[in-house]
Amino acid sequence: MEKFLERGDIINGRFGEAVVVIDGNRESMFYLKNIKAHIDLAREDIPRLGIATNLSVGGSAKGTFDANMYSGTKVFRDILIKYMNERIETPFDIILEQDDPNYVGGEDRLILKNCYLNGGDVFKLDVDSPHLEQDISGTFESIEIR
Repeated sequence: MEKFLERGDIINGRFGEAVVVIDGNRESMFYLKNIKAHIDLAREDIPRLGIATNLSVGGSAKGTFDANMYSGTKVFRDILIKYMNERIETPFDIILEQDDPNYVGGEDRLILKNCYLNGGDVFKLDVDSPHLEQDISGTFESIEIR
């Protein structure tokens, strides 16, 4: 019997939660519009004698994230200003959860561990915008699946 795409096979991206933990303090990221975590693998090609194809060998891995949010928090701005003024990097964790009640695969939770910002907005005014948004990006050192 053929299988067709059903409602329960699709995850609705609105159902979920994100929490940032900085210096032991938890803050709901209710202002978040979207976030994407990505892992890049650095691979090396090794030539092989007697065969036309190279062997692809895994090397290092790098975790990155990008997020867009409504401008409703100063926690990320504070991290950037602290680094600029004191040269102290502040690590944080981001707890992410997808929990669409209609998705047959159930909920999905993970934690981006030891995140560091690459940069972000520290202040913004925009006469053409009815609501301000800010972007952040950064790296993470590991992932914990819950």
